[in-house]
Amino acid sequence: MKAFHILTLLNVLISVLLFIGFLSINFELSEKEQLNYSLLQNAKDELISMHQDLVNKPRLNELSLSEAQYESLLQEIENRDLYNRKILNEKSTKSEANKLNKKLESVDFKASDFSQVIKDTLPAVVKITVKIPVEFKEIFEEQKQEAENTLKQKGFKLDDSNKSEESILPVIGSGAIINSNGLIITNKHVANAEEEICNDEFAQEFFTCVGLATIEVISGDGKQSSATISKLSDKYDIALLKTNLKGKALSLSKSDINTGTEIVILGNPQDIDFSATKGIISGINRDLGDGLDNFWLQTDAPINEGNSGGPLINKNGEIVGIATLKLGGLFNPAEGLGFAIPSRIIREELFS
Repeated sequence: MKAFHILTLLNVLISVLLFIGFLSINFELSEKEQLNYSLLQNAKDELISMHQDLVNKPRLNELSLSEAQYESLLQEIENRDLYNRKILNEKSTKSEANKLNKKLESVDFKASDFSQVIKDTLPAVVKITVKIPVEFKEIFEEQKQEAENTLKQKGFKLDDSNKSEESILPVIGSGAIINSNGLIITNKHVANAEEEICNDEFAQEFFTCVGLATIEVISGDGKQSSATISKLSDKYDIALLKTNLKGKALSLSKSDINTGTEIVILGNPQDIDFSATKGIISGINRDLGDGLDNFWLQTDAPINEGNSGGPLINKNGEIVGIATLKLGGLFNPAEGLGFAIPSRIIREELFS
């Protein structure tokens, strides 16, 4: 029975080595794991040699095994070997599948257009309406077009369709929700339109401000809220609004911005709610002669009145800047010369 015990122990040893082998299948083969496989192979070689000894009928008497015991032991070892091979094969297949999945996850699949990006980000884009109580002068109706055109040159869009009997001057702009607490980034000249307009000498010829302005926002998914000014930049034309809007929020890109990067501008141009215009970054670090550093982003994406404060979105759905102004005017028209404040400036000025 000594041989029987030896064979049984050998069978157990093989099972343990096989178990170690299929546990390590899920990882890249290291030197230690290669050694495990080498030991496993040696055990298999010993098993083959033992099989050959057992097949040698004359030695059956020496091993004190009956024919039935021999057949039973041989069948048990073969079944265990087949079982372990099956487990190893299944683990190997799963390992290869996991490796393939990891490779697929690392591939950066991007849509050929911005349709999905726009769909995903639009709920976090907002329309901003600043309602300024005023007393309109008779000259406003006589020279209404001139007044509106001049305000357009300054970046303001008047929502004439909503100008009420109570003499409310509604100014339209855009913005983007940038955190779950409902903070919105936009332009200072939008958020602080009351001061910008009411202190303008030209505007004072057409109306007089008579009360405090209110700010209302509506998001791309239809949520509404009042808003208050949380922070204004004295240096740059940017501002933070505080609202009660919850849900979808966009992040400020931390990636380098390069000339040629494709973007879309989301906002409310000419009071056309939640529109998208597409273009590229035409240049970076532009100097507009405003006494500030060379930081402006130039884009050929159309920017119109009402777009002010709207986000420039890249294909990752991140904000690379906010639309602020365009060059040209009634007497000096220009196409494709829009400018935006980059996300770097927004982070440094409003969140540092």
